[in-house]
Amino acid sequence: MYHSAKEGRDAIIYLYGPGSLLGVRALTSQDHALRHNAEAITDVKIITITRKDYLDMIVDHPEFLVDLLHIFIDRLNYTERKLEGFILADALARVSSFLSDCAARFGKNQGKKVILPLPLTHQLISEFVGSFRETVTNALNRLEKDRIIRLERGKVTILDLKKLNKYAQPSKTK
Repeated sequence: MYHSAKEGRDAIIYLYGPGSLLGVRALTSQDHALRHNAEAITDVKIITITRKDYLDMIVDHPEFLVDLLHIFIDRLNYTERKLEGFILADALARVSSFLSDCAARFGKNQGKKVILPLPLTHQLISEFVGSFRETVTNALNRLEKDRIIRLERGKVTILDLKKLNKYAQPSKTK
């Protein structure tokens, strides 16, 4: 999910994964407005529901409101962590945090390595962490030099997740 600024720069707001619910704000808000765009970076299957059908389902199954509340809480927590990163962390910590989050949510363990099955370009990462592409390239090169990650044609392999998590902490000296 991303937002396009007037000057043409995109900011990735959130990476969704399997089972994610998109458009929650439009389904539940008074103005029914969509504020962001969505684009798939992998193959997806999408199931749609009208606002009316969704609200009818909530009336028939109020327990779904608890699930919806959990979605909002998870996204609020995620947004707070991301905002904290923008305020307190340098680009290396933001890139490390992004990769660590991707490892936790999407990573495929292969022994001690974690393979990220996403096509992560430097540009895509820069849009997510709010840094220029060149700055992200420098951070990725540092992580690769320190043998924390390996980059191969848009694929990222995490070699040392524990060390990556240390780099992801805004207050740690690296």
